[in-house]
Amino acid sequence: MIFSGHDDAAIRIWSMSGELLGEIVSSTSILTGAPISAIETNSSYLYAGDKRGYISVWNVSRLRDFCHDKLKNIVDINSIQMDLKFIICWRAHNNSIVDLKFNHVNRTIVSASLDESARIWQCHKGNFIGFLG
Repeated sequence: MIFSGHDDAAIRIWSMSGELLGEIVSSTSILTGAPISAIETNSSYLYAGDKRGYISVWNVSRLRDFCHDKLKNIVDINSIQMDLKFIICWRAHNNSIVDLKFNHVNRTIVSASLDESARIWQCHKGNFIGFLG
């Protein structure tokens, strides 16, 4: 699966062949209502950075299985709580996040922002580790 972030604050889910499988639409403040500007995934987690400087994390391991079998329509985050588990959201930057990278070795997230900083975070707790530059 491929996840993409969009200006309407939605995250779209695509098959590897380019077929739109579904859309995660937030009716809550989890996505802060801001356009999604950066997406990163690993085997079980989805990391989304937005234009307000927030990073949100979800466990998507069950969603991946669900998408392979059943997901064909627009999905509301609140209706698939068993398949998409929200973990944490934190303010990472004072401006739009433009990129996120997951480091598999030490399980950290590096975020880059228009505030001209790159910062390192514990990926599931949002604890600040350090900055680059």
